[in-house]
Amino acid sequence: MRFFPALLTAEKGRPFRIAFFLLVLGGLIAYGACTNPLITLSMCLDDPQRWDGTMIVVGNESVVRAVEENSFTISYLGKLVRVKGRLPAEAVGQFIIFRARFTAPDRLEAVEIHVANGRRAKIVLSLLPTIGIGIWFMRRFRFNLRSMMFEAR
Repeated sequence: MRFFPALLTAEKGRPFRIAFFLLVLGGLIAYGACTNPLITLSMCLDDPQRWDGTMIVVGNESVVRAVEENSFTISYLGKLVRVKGRLPAEAVGQFIIFRARFTAPDRLEAVEIHVANGRRAKIVLSLLPTIGIGIWFMRRFRFNLRSMMFEAR
């Protein structure tokens, strides 16, 4: 019984811990993929008969290209897809996230729609603190090639 605590706390048990946690992570990923797979619009467009009537969430780089009275067209990873639903005319060119029912061969019926106004600006704004922390870190520490570690200046 003293063998396992020694492996979990001692430095010589480090490869065991790494392998154990990678195995647990792989198991959780496999469990999630088997029990609740993420169905994407690309999967639906590749095999429309299999996914006919399935509820999906579309939010991966989908941009509104045209708005009509009761429908709109999105550009999704280089493909144009018609969606039944209402959007304001100002949404053209904006990113959109929505939940929809897929109907074969290439139609969607929107249930919930969210227009992501200013998405690119929000992404750039969220990168500024990361860049600032990186600059501060590089001023505060330097990398030593001999020890392969960061050291305080």
